[in-house]
Formats: sequence, structure tokens, C-alpha cells
Amino acid sequence: MREKLREMLEQGMITQSEYDIQIDALNLRDQRIADEAVRAQMREDEESRLQDWKDEIKVASLSTIKKMCKQRAGVMNAFAAIEPDYYERNELSTTARRLNGAIRGAGVGSAF
Repeated sequence: MREKLREMLEQGMITQSEYDIQIDALNLRDQRIADEAVRAQMREDEESRLQDWKDEIKVASLSTIKKMCKQRAGVMNAFAAIEPDYYERNELSTTARRLNGAIRGAGVGSAF
């Protein structure tokens, strides 16, 4: 595509400013594609880490599970504190509260 635009510029079919606009658009598109690939890889890595953590929890003792949940809740609270996006911050703090509740057994007693 870039070569075709270069040929069109050399042949006088488009002006330099039109060429620059088209090249900028192509660069922006390429950057968006690269950014999306990075985000997809990050999501895949996070899902893998979460699955590994779940596998560790399945085989751990109760005291170890409580320690793991407490550590994860602390990390999530710290991330929530510095997260600028409201929805991400809310999601992190909600998950941390749920983990803290799981440590105490909250919700189980009220169900019965």
C-alpha cells in the first residue's frame, strides 16, 4: 500500500499532503494492530497466571489457601488504590473484598 501511494505521489495523482495523511493513517492503523496484539497477549498471560493460581489453590491446605487469598487481596487493594479508571478500580476492590470474605468464610453462615 505504501509503495502504491509512493507511485501515485510520483505520478502526480496525489499531493504531498494527501500522501502524508494516508501514510499517517497507515501508521496509526499499524500501531492499533500492534497495541491490540499486546493487549491480547497480556490477557492470555493473565488468564494463564489465574489458572495456575487456581490450580495451586485446589491442592493447598486451608491455612495456605487463606494466606494466598490474603496476599492476593492485598495486592488487588494496592492496585485498586493506584488505578485511575473507575471501573477497573471498582472491579479490583470488589474482588479483593470477595477474597477477604472468603478468608473469613463470609456468606456461608448467612446461607444456612
